[in-house]
Amino acid sequence: MAPPLQDAITVGQFSDEAVDKLIARYREQVDVMGEHHHYHFRGWLMLVATLTASITYAAALNPPGGVWQADDVAKGYVAGYPVLRDKSAWRYFVFFYCNATAFASSLCIILLLAITKLFSATKIMAFNLLVAVDMISLAVAFVAGSSSSRRFTMFNALWMVCLTTLFLVWKRRCLLY
Repeated sequence: MAPPLQDAITVGQFSDEAVDKLIARYREQVDVMGEHHHYHFRGWLMLVATLTASITYAAALNPPGGVWQADDVAKGYVAGYPVLRDKSAWRYFVFFYCNATAFASSLCIILLLAITKLFSATKIMAFNLLVAVDMISLAVAFVAGSSSSRRFTMFNALWMVCLTTLFLVWKRRCLLY
């Protein structure tokens, strides 16, 4: 059964103190919700940065293609040096620098999140920029180190561009609505 219809209540029916109390209560709820949102956002950022730092650290210790196990003077191979560097120098350097950039930006995010005073609504844009640099560097390092043929490297690059485009369209759509 539907509740009985009530007359519309106007602000004029409340005293000034009652209106001020309602506004103050509303502002408190918004502040608490905002802090709660920032707390969860901070947790997700810490998770993403930690995972990226772990992935890039592991990739630096064991680069794509592995490392030479023994010296080969005739071919110029040195034990412990990356195989990818000797087979495709440009792919190795793209992988190396992008992996190092992703690792460094992940560490910056972790350090900035560890200092809670630096995490505020005004600094969210800086965190967004760091996360973007982090993810782009990780994606480029993946593309550079994932395949030895140009065809599959181009396929992976195209796949990453498509996924990034879909994400940006989704993000823009979510922000507009």
